[in-house]
Amino acid sequence: MNEELIIKYLSQQGSDDEHRALLAWVRQSDTNLQEFISYCATWHAAADSTHFDADAAFARFTASTHQASEKKRIVFWKPLMAVAAVAMLFVGLFFLYTPQQQQEFVTVANSDTKPQQVILPDNSEIILQQGAQITYPTQFADDNRAIQAQGVLYCKIARNEQAPFTIDCNEFSVEVLGTEFMVGTEANNGHVIVETGKVRVHNTNTKEFAEITANERVDIKQYGVRKTRNNDANFHSWSTGLLKFSNTPLSQVFADLQRHYNCNITVTDAVIHSCKMTGTYQDMELNEILEIIHSAFPHIQFTLSHGADNADEITVHL
Repeated sequence: MNEELIIKYLSQQGSDDEHRALLAWVRQSDTNLQEFISYCATWHAAADSTHFDADAAFARFTASTHQASEKKRIVFWKPLMAVAAVAMLFVGLFFLYTPQQQQEFVTVANSDTKPQQVILPDNSEIILQQGAQITYPTQFADDNRAIQAQGVLYCKIARNEQAPFTIDCNEFSVEVLGTEFMVGTEANNGHVIVETGKVRVHNTNTKEFAEITANERVDIKQYGVRKTRNNDANFHSWSTGLLKFSNTPLSQVFADLQRHYNCNITVTDAVIHSCKMTGTYQDMELNEILEIIHSAFPHIQFTLSHGADNADEITVHL
């Protein structure tokens, strides 16, 4: 190894590329690491901490290292513990401050009306509803997997106990080892619903947290977290395409349709809410579902229009 790179590092004269090259050499073997430690110790011993002459120290350091090289033997550990400690400090600072390759990130935003699937570097699957967005690294670290998210998404996380998975949603965060769950973010609020496994939800503002398992949900507000049972059978129908109703009031049916099709439904006559519906519907268009409801309840009418954000606006009336 060219001692010039070590000298440039110790004298704070090397470039980022030269520091990276030196770091790669140090990491190649224990022998290289020990040699680097010895250079650091010699450099420290050559410096007078009270009256430091950089040129003189450099000359003494060069002479010392050449002498060690001629003898083909390097003293790895000095008898003085202070010198050894300082040498190790040099190594620690080297690994801490040597510039590393910047991590690259990918941002995916779903602007389509249909759900969008994203496969992460660890083979975890994230399904984005329209308007949802995630940012994740091109390669996860060995001890953690962290992404950022906005909007509504369904997560199928690959299990890895050595690298917990974390989703940062600004107002709250979700930590999980391996499970399937849905995350929804709204202004200053949010919710998490677990289908399988277990997650921990942290409220960023209040520092409160809640652990939830299958068929449980937590709602996050500015003032805290609230854990309840999940009674919503269609909570992620938008990602599966499957809607199930079992003697379900139309008030709930319309709420599920709004989420499933990302539309707005306005009911003008309260009596409509008392009607109940049963059925299972897979991969059907919104107008097909509305026709089925009209066939079951002929007195119920629907008026369809498009809003300013191009979302469907449905008015339900008698």
